[in-house]
Amino acid sequence: MPVPTQRRTHETDSLPEVASARWDPIAELERQFSRVWRPFLPVVDTMFVPMSDIEETDDSYVVELDLPGAKKENVEISLASRRLSVTGHVKPKDRTGVVRRQSRSEGEFYFEVSFPGDVDEKAVRASLADGVLSIRVPKSHEERPRRIQVS
Repeated sequence: MPVPTQRRTHETDSLPEVASARWDPIAELERQFSRVWRPFLPVVDTMFVPMSDIEETDDSYVVELDLPGAKKENVEISLASRRLSVTGHVKPKDRTGVVRRQSRSEGEFYFEVSFPGDVDEKAVRASLADGVLSIRVPKSHEERPRRIQVS
């Protein structure tokens, strides 16, 4: 949105002219959202959602989250019913120089996904290697496809 500016047309003018500011509906919507909802959503500014891939195979769901710099002791995974939740934090890297650009996320993170079918909660496995958290969630035996031989 343009900032109003003052200009003088003559040296003797005592009242400045103000350039007309254009109305930006998107900016107005963001301002209204912030005014109404920010007091109720204090977590929005402090958490990030990691990039993810979710793959479904015949016998399981595989969730991969990009968490560069995360340590396994700073990651918590929970599974309730069919809902997988991953929370934790990535500590900022100690730097000695001036940061010219930063696009990696750091701080608290949260990820959640609901699976479409029943899962075997006791057989879930997770590993963290090379900045990628991999979680394998096996489907329940009832949800797995069965091959039926035609006679």
